[in-house]
Amino acid sequence: MVHADASKYQFSTKADVIICEMLDTALIDEEQIPVLNSTLKYLKEDGIIIPCGIINCIEPVESSCEHISYEEDGFPKNFVLGEPIFYSKLMFGKHVEPKFNQMFMIKINKKGIVNGLKLTTFTLITEKIICGPTPMLNPPLIIPLEKLNVVENDLLEVNLSYEMGGGLESVRARAEKIHPKP
Repeated sequence: MVHADASKYQFSTKADVIICEMLDTALIDEEQIPVLNSTLKYLKEDGIIIPCGIINCIEPVESSCEHISYEEDGFPKNFVLGEPIFYSKLMFGKHVEPKFNQMFMIKINKKGIVNGLKLTTFTLITEKIICGPTPMLNPPLIIPLEKLNVVENDLLEVNLSYEMGGGLESVRARAEKIHPKP
């Protein structure tokens, strides 16, 4: 048995299987990506990684949340005001860039006040077995935003950035309404 930092350890042989369950919503607050990026060179060519990947989605919400919070047992209360956008699918069998920065256009489908984003992560145990969020495995994450009054069919331009393994303090998000040209 070895007790060491897996992201720095020099393994003496290649592995058939790497099991790494340092998962968190959008891989933000756990070191899954730094560890896997450094251990991939120790995986045999036909080796497998368990879990093999994740899928992330984002939704605009009206929430009672004033700071970044995980959703547990229905708290903090939030109401989804737009369709989910599946924004990334990461497979762990190759290097993953830990810095994430993306712009989204999100269509609103209900009147309300958008003051948050809800991130949800689905875990790919294998390519054919998907596990949704649970209280202990990637509960949805609510990220507060400045309040925007919205009505059905409004468009929001959302910018989301974070570092996988960088912690919740690495998260940055902003949104603004896009007014269609006449």
